[in-house]
Amino acid sequence: METVRNNKTSSWIPVIAVLGFMGLLSCLVSYGVAALMSVKIWIPGYFLMKANQAESVESYQEAIDYLGKVISLNPRNESAYFRRCLLFPQIGEDNRALADCSKAIELNPSNMPAYLNRGHAYFRLALYESAIMDYSTVLDNEPIYGEAYYWRGEAYVQIGQDGFAIDDFYRAINHGVNTVEVYCSLGYAAIRTQHAVWALDAFDDVIKMEPDNPDGFLGRGIAYVTGGNADFAMDDLNKAIDLDPEYPDPYYWRGYTYAQQGEVDLAYADIDKFLSMSGDSYLREDAYYLLEELGGTIKLEQ
Repeated sequence: METVRNNKTSSWIPVIAVLGFMGLLSCLVSYGVAALMSVKIWIPGYFLMKANQAESVESYQEAIDYLGKVISLNPRNESAYFRRCLLFPQIGEDNRALADCSKAIELNPSNMPAYLNRGHAYFRLALYESAIMDYSTVLDNEPIYGEAYYWRGEAYVQIGQDGFAIDDFYRAINHGVNTVEVYCSLGYAAIRTQHAVWALDAFDDVIKMEPDNPDGFLGRGIAYVTGGNADFAMDDLNKAIDLDPEYPDPYYWRGYTYAQQGEVDLAYADIDKFLSMSGDSYLREDAYYLLEELGGTIKLEQ
């Protein structure tokens, strides 16, 4: 009877072994699935970390490549598209920045920073009306966004809408954008629209913020001379030249001012100086025209 009991006990051993193996297999499968899920979560995080590291040392292409790997794992990763759209301009790829901003917007239509940066991409590509549309979308949703007012103003300048630009520059200032750039842009737009007082006020602010910046004195000098006050203009233009003798534009405007005062020889000298320094300045055509008006074409050629 004892032998029989032993045989019955031993007959269960294979069953127990199989069950044990199946349990072990189940555990391994569960662990494997969990491990794979963990890897799936971990790998994008690793790529994002590497992108951060690359960007921190200005290795923009490397950062872009890592973000591309994140996107390949999850093509609906809005934040990866947005981050990459900020990096493409660093390597001169504005068209690709535009595409990534558009994808981020497609995935999240409420992503206002994506609209803003797509507007910047349009601006850099000289697609100013498209830029204005994106900046306007931002402002429709966030009407106190000063930076968007500033950039929309700059886009308006590029399409010759100085009146709209002036309005936006004032709005930008009222919403915290108090920079030399916005005041200079406001001042020149005011000059072009013959609002001399606005221009003088704007360049006064530039001079207060940066008293060693020749652009403030240059702009104010232009505002004075175009407003008919050549004496005040001369003081400011001399100051601009003293601050930066290698800056071509003040020589043109001082020559223009001398011409207004009838100082022909001094005007010749300054225009000649400007042309020798200015390269492809937008003022070169005006300088040649002024010389012709003064009868100085032959003198220049000599």
